[in-house]
Parts: sequence; structure tokens; C-alpha cells
Amino acid sequence: MSIQVYGTVLLMVTLLALQVGCAYEQAYPRTDSGAFEVKKLPASQVLVTQSEESYFDNSNALFSRLFSYIDTHDIPMTVPVEMREIPATMIFFVGSEASQRELESAEEVSVTEFPERLVASHGARGSYTAANFQESAKRLREWLGEKAGYRSVGSPYAVYWHGPFRPGFLKRYEVHMPVEKTATKPEATDLWIRRPEAGDDTLELDKFKWKNRLLLAFASEGGMSRLDEFRSALNEDVAGVLDRNLLLISILRSKESAGDAANWQNASALRKDYRAAGKDFLVVLVGKDGTEKRRWTEVPQVTQIFEIIDAMPMRRREMRERDR
Repeated sequence: MSIQVYGTVLLMVTLLALQVGCAYEQAYPRTDSGAFEVKKLPASQVLVTQSEESYFDNSNALFSRLFSYIDTHDIPMTVPVEMREIPATMIFFVGSEASQRELESAEEVSVTEFPERLVASHGARGSYTAANFQESAKRLREWLGEKAGYRSVGSPYAVYWHGPFRPGFLKRYEVHMPVEKTATKPEATDLWIRRPEAGDDTLELDKFKWKNRLLLAFASEGGMSRLDEFRSALNEDVAGVLDRNLLLISILRSKESAGDAANWQNASALRKDYRAAGKDFLVVLVGKDGTEKRRWTEVPQVTQIFEIIDAMPMRRREMRERDR
């Protein structure tokens, strides 16, 4: 039997054995299928391998590398296996016994230490496909968006508990998203400033329709001081901003010019849509119906913005209903 055939057979046997997750040491407790929770993952020693392709196009090759390493170093298999989609990344956890040994990185496998991690987790059943991962990640984002006290600080990734030979409807997996605790009572700016976040960095304006009025603030490096001035002016009347359901969304020309952590992925398209190209600073007021109401190339007066909004039929109806 050739080395290549032997390796393939050995890999298949190992994958089949992974079906019995309880036969292996678990790196951390599993989240029940259908459940959502925030949990703390212990610090761990891990084996990591990567490639430039998507994980779902290259999972077998990644598994082969890691299995070859643990077989050569006589390291028992553990569960679960973690993956990152792009760049394709697969992670094995080193069990408690093997972690006492001195393990060195190989050509395609790195030995590293994971610190203690806080993650939002969603447990699920089903095949380990890109579609299932993306759908579960979407549900996790929605759940986290409604949970007070935590915010996302990283992209979602998958956690797989079983091997490929177990039928899809019996497989268990999780989607994790790194999170951090926030203040129980949000800061005022958290209520009226919308910033890009990991996993939610494409600005889709339709999601605000009939819910919020928007102040789209386009700024390049030359306009950042005016953007800061505008934010400060709005911050002087937070109650008025919130009462009118206003959101301030900064759309920057470059990440380097930003005081924010990141720019929107579709910033260039938004600048084109709102004819902001070539302008250092532009504020566009968008109504709840999604249409443009007014634009300014200098810092607008907050009182002027309020007067324009208060003259809108929808705003007048809101005030009448509030008074009643």
C-alpha cells in the first residue's frame, strides 16, 4: 500500500471515529441545539493551519495537515474542531495530557496559545455547509443585537463536534462570535451614532426605513474637524436627537482619516449614490421614507435640522400621537 493511499485510509478512519464525540476530551462544554448563550472558553493550547482559500473548499486538506501532526507527535484527538472561513483556518485543541509536553510548530501547523475567551454561542444541528454556517451566524447576530450588556468584537466562526460520516441531521455544531461586556446602561452616543462593527460593516440604508431619520455625514481627511464639530453639536441636545429618531452615520473616505475603528465596506458606493465624491464634508438628511430632505456642505445648525424635521407631515403626526 502506497504512503498516499495509507494516509487517505487513515484519515477516513479518523474522521469516522470523530462521530463519537464523547470518546474524546472536550475543550469546553457544548451549547445545546437551538440555544443561545454567552459563555467563557478556557485558555487552551491549539494547533492551527491555514490556506488562502475558503474553508468550505479546503477542509479536507486542512484536516490532513493537522491529523498528520497529531499522529506524528502521538497527540490524542479532542473535540470540537474550530474553523474560520476566510482565510481558511482549522484549529485542533491540544488535550490536557499532551499540553504538558514541549510541542514545536511544523511547516504548515502552528502551535499557539489561546487566551481565555468570551463568546456568544448558538447551538445547531445539520450538515457542515457554508449555507448552514451563514444562516446560524445570522441568527446569532440578531440575538446578540437584542441582548443588553454585550457587543461583538470579532467575526463569527464555526465549531464542529462530529466527523463527516455521521448523517447531517445528527451532526451538532455551534457558531461563536467574540464579545465583550458593555455598560448595563448604554452611553448616550451609543443610541444615536451608528458605527460599523465586525460582521456588520456593510451599510444597508433600507433597514432604517420607517424607523429612523438619518444624518449621513461624508468626510475625508480635510473634513474630519467639521465632523467632530457636528457630533459635538448634536451631543449638546441628545434628547432632541432621540426624540426625532435621528441616527448619525459617518461615511469616511479612508480608514486612516477616521476617528472611528473602521469605515463601511460600501463607502465608495454610498459616496457615489449621494454625490459626495470630491467633497471634504457633506451632511445629508434622509427622512423615514428613505428620501433625501436636505444637504449641507458646512456644519449645519442643530436647531435648523430640528425645524426641518418638525415641519414634516410624519413628524407632526408623531407629535400629535405623543400629545394624546
